[in-house]
Amino acid sequence: MSYERTPEIGSPTVELNLSVTRLVDGIGYGEGTISHVARAGSEVPKTELAKIEDVITSPDILMPVSKYKGREDLLADDGCGDGRGVLTIIENGEIRKKSLNRAKVFGGGATMTLSAMIANKAMPFQNLQDAFTESMQQASSHGIDFGAHSDEHASDDKSGCGAIDNAPKILRNAVRMKSEIADTITALGIDTTGLDEVNDAFGSYVSGLDDAQYNGKSVLDGIVLQGKVIKQLKSSHNEMYIVLNTVPGYTVNQIAVRDASKESVQVFAVDVWRIQQIAEKMYTDTTSQHKALLGELVYTLATAATLTKGDLPVYSVSST
Repeated sequence: MSYERTPEIGSPTVELNLSVTRLVDGIGYGEGTISHVARAGSEVPKTELAKIEDVITSPDILMPVSKYKGREDLLADDGCGDGRGVLTIIENGEIRKKSLNRAKVFGGGATMTLSAMIANKAMPFQNLQDAFTESMQQASSHGIDFGAHSDEHASDDKSGCGAIDNAPKILRNAVRMKSEIADTITALGIDTTGLDEVNDAFGSYVSGLDDAQYNGKSVLDGIVLQGKVIKQLKSSHNEMYIVLNTVPGYTVNQIAVRDASKESVQVFAVDVWRIQQIAEKMYTDTTSQHKALLGELVYTLATAATLTKGDLPVYSVSST
């Protein structure tokens, strides 16, 4: 479906023609607990789901990335695609009053940088704790700002972000489910040149993975120490859809979905343009950039397979 949309205040000064496409009814593989089928019709009436899908396929599904106060450039950091609402925002140890709109990728930019480095066989540390520290340093040195989130339920060694807390399992699932993930990347219409090499790189890394002392909370603490924005999320996971956005400068409007469903339905969000941006900042040659992009997609899909049952419908939003 195509729409014309006049930009909101703070958005790029370009009128958008949006195309929203339901790609698949689910990726078809997953071992997690988050499920569309389990809730559809029982917990959430199908009439309500129809309203949510109307929102997803409307111009309201995108919102502009916020600008810095008093400036024209967009926020350079990112956050995770978790669909839950925000409880508090912390930056440099202080609580901020307003939650700004930033790009969303699973686990934030530090996690995507990690996967890009693994894909290019550029991660020197098999110890996953050290690997995350290295990914943060490399992201910063390449001009990649990033953020993260916790949640109100996190305790002990958990950060509250599934893409970070489950990193060891996600990496192993990336290898175990490589054929299914490859099929999904193909179905998304993405060039798979070099994917075999990327899968080999993930396999090699996982074969020597040291995660005995891995601690997601420590990863989050490392992000906090760098003065990054951390959003504490509230409530429970109610994601029933995944939305992939390819429109630069815009992010998925998860608030519109939560509001339309009175908080009973959420969507996972992935700003694909941000994944590409990270790949291009990390590497200068196109071959390494493409491997980085594929590595980020592999980690993203492995995250979906780890956290969900693989039955969440996937929508794509693009400009035409």
